[in-house]
This record gives sequence, C-alpha cells and structure tokens, in this order.
Amino acid sequence: LEVSSPGIKRPIQRPEDFARFEGYRAKVLLVDGLPRRRYTGQIMGLEDEELVMLVDGKTHHLALDTVIRTNLDLSLEEYQSLLEGRKHDQ
Repeated sequence: LEVSSPGIKRPIQRPEDFARFEGYRAKVLLVDGLPRRRYTGQIMGLEDEELVMLVDGKTHHLALDTVIRTNLDLSLEEYQSLLEGRKHDQ
C-alpha cells in the first residue's frame, strides 16, 4: 500500500478547498468564450459563488461555474509546510 500526497500542483475542486488554501498562490483555467481564460495569483477566498483572486495587484472575481481547473502553484517551502500540517505565513 502506497500513500502519496496530491503534490506541489495540488488540484482545488471544492468550495472548502478554496477556503483552506486562502492566501496561497494558484493557477485557474476558465471556460472558453471569456475575455481571459487563465489567471495566476493569490486566492483571497470565496464571495457569493465567486472565487476572489489577487492577480498582478488587481482583485478579480471569477464565477465558480466558469472554472474548469484550479491548481495550487506552491513554492517548495509552502508545499513542505502543507505536508507538515502548518499554515504558511501570508
């Protein structure tokens, strides 16, 4: 039996995941047809069925129903702190 971690590019899928990883950096891919499909920045939380992210100094509100995939974009230090069960310094 092998037990493994989801890894440094851990997927975020449920609303509780976004709350758990608030303050961490993530990459988000949205559905086709929007002016912008990719965002990389800090997860600021959820508000009214929207993911709030800080990207390049600007706050973006992304509708959860337009999100195809979200993955954490962790540094090695952040990843190690997750493995050890610590919250990283924001």
